[in-house]
Amino acid sequence: MLVDEFDGFVTGLLVCLELIKLGEWLSHVWGAGEGEEPVFGNLDTVNAVLGLVMEHCNDVATLLFERPDRYAPLFAVDPNSGEILWECWIEGFEKAVKLRPHAWRGFLDPDRETAAPMSGLLMLADVARADPRFSKQEIDAITATAHERIGGWILTLNEWRLANDAPPNIPAPLPSASTRRRAVAKFNCRRRRMGGMANVRRSARNDRINRHARMVACRSGVMSVGVRVRSGARLGWL
Repeated sequence: MLVDEFDGFVTGLLVCLELIKLGEWLSHVWGAGEGEEPVFGNLDTVNAVLGLVMEHCNDVATLLFERPDRYAPLFAVDPNSGEILWECWIEGFEKAVKLRPHAWRGFLDPDRETAAPMSGLLMLADVARADPRFSKQEIDAITATAHERIGGWILTLNEWRLANDAPPNIPAPLPSASTRRRAVAKFNCRRRRMGGMANVRRSARNDRINRHARMVACRSGVMSVGVRVRSGARLGWL
């Protein structure tokens, strides 16, 4: 996952009306759901990777549950045009929604104030996929203000969730050392068994991604904006 995509994914996990455990969502961070297997050389690498993942989860959770006035989605910015690229973020958010589609329906109740924000986020996911239901003019109009609306919509969902006695989805602690050792052994075993197939899958995935100009811009190494200003370049652990 790209950093901004991961930020959207984590936000979805935290705002969801149902708790999603670490063991269920972690594989999506590696891209395992798309046919890739994570490969770690040693336990130190596993510890470092999981530490970075959980650190970001905790950062987002702290903003949403303790300092919502300071929350802002982490978007990438095109270094040439200065355009804010929100599409990667919403794709990550949609992946979290797909993990518990039935739980998110609670936000769509027409009698709740969350119906419009949730519908808006789902609409942006459709726009990011270039859904043929939208004309070019409609896409341009939606894209122009999407980055300004996402943060407010997320806060509305989160406020309603907390006000209705749903406990915060606090990130789980890191797995034990023995669990991480078994993960290393398992991943390395798969790497040896599968040989060069992983590279073929990565190449195919990159071909799909390169068909989307915005994804190319994200991968080129851009600066992200928001309260948490970080690099939007692809990192080795995502």
